[in-house]
Amino acid sequence: MKQNQDGYICEETLTRKKNFTLIELLVVIAIIAILAAMLLPALSQARAKARATTCVNNLKQANLAFLNYTDVSNGFYPMARAVISGSSPIATRWMFTMLNAGAVKGTGSSNNIPAPLMLLKGSRPDGIWRCPEGAPALHDYWYTETDYGMPTGSFGNEYKKSSFTNRPTTIVLLSDSGPNGYITWSPSTNPAEELSGASGSLIRYSHSGKANFLMLDGHVKTLAPYQLQSRYFDFTLL
Repeated sequence: MKQNQDGYICEETLTRKKNFTLIELLVVIAIIAILAAMLLPALSQARAKARATTCVNNLKQANLAFLNYTDVSNGFYPMARAVISGSSPIATRWMFTMLNAGAVKGTGSSNNIPAPLMLLKGSRPDGIWRCPEGAPALHDYWYTETDYGMPTGSFGNEYKKSSFTNRPTTIVLLSDSGPNGYITWSPSTNPAEELSGASGSLIRYSHSGKANFLMLDGHVKTLAPYQLQSRYFDFTLL
């Protein structure tokens, strides 16, 4: 220890700090990298779970919009997809039908003015019709700004009364889907094609390999492809 001529320790000696060596710095960097590698997957999973929860909440709010529609349509649900006679639609897709009925808000419902902002009345500005994991929807008459679709098996050919089935807990009303706004599921549907998002009318399994399904009674199921049953999409089955 350095002393002056009177035998006292110099202040310079007391305040001098030891510098990190290169090896010590590398050890610290390695520890930080290891901790980051351990924490990032957990953070990613937490974010994915939060997005899936938002999607579930979207579907539950969407159920309120369907209830609004059935209240003003004598208890009938909209049809999943448009019915065409010649070159003109005689029935529009569910989102346009609900817009026209005032059950949801939007910018329009004609061929050249689709509904890019479908909003439940009084909802937040960014709407409930976009899943956080959904892909950007296409802008034309056949597509709309929604990441959810109605199944054509139960709602594709005619308007259904809200009492059309005695098993509302097992009938899908709306689910994660491609940009078409409707889904055409069958037991022969290839899950790999659905997982790849190859078609706009397929179910979209974007929540860790699962999709969210709003059932007719208002509750939401989260299911993987192998958990689907034909009766979920066809009201005529028991």
